[in-house]
Amino acid sequence: MKKFEIKKIAVALLSAVCLVSGGFCTTVPTVSAANDDIMLARYTALNNCTNNFSISSSGLATCSAATKVSSGYTAGITIFLQQYNGGWNTVTSWSGKDSAYITLTKTKYVSSGYKYRIMAVHSAYNSSGTLIETNVTYSSEVSY
Repeated sequence: MKKFEIKKIAVALLSAVCLVSGGFCTTVPTVSAANDDIMLARYTALNNCTNNFSISSSGLATCSAATKVSSGYTAGITIFLQQYNGGWNTVTSWSGKDSAYITLTKTKYVSSGYKYRIMAVHSAYNSSGTLIETNVTYSSEVSY
């Protein structure tokens, strides 16, 4: 079987699972580098999800993420700053909601001796305010 055919079958199976589960589809693609764009062709409302994460030499973590949705939907974003200490633990989080596009940038000083990352939950809401789609992205891990 060709790669293209396998990919088509995988997308069809994922679509069927989402349909059976009530149409709510959450995926967890891993973003391997900061500021990677995730194009979301299989979604109805979510168009683009990005994130960017860095820590300065003084320990100031800059956490940013953006969500773009189709016209008629509302974009939401929640950023979780996470620290690795035997497992990923959330240090703090920030949220926001706006019309077709939202970008959120926050900063926080972090403790040295740990790895950090951000997990961004990108959301799309319909005109009634009901959550209809989500996508999760992770930044690259940064040691400080």
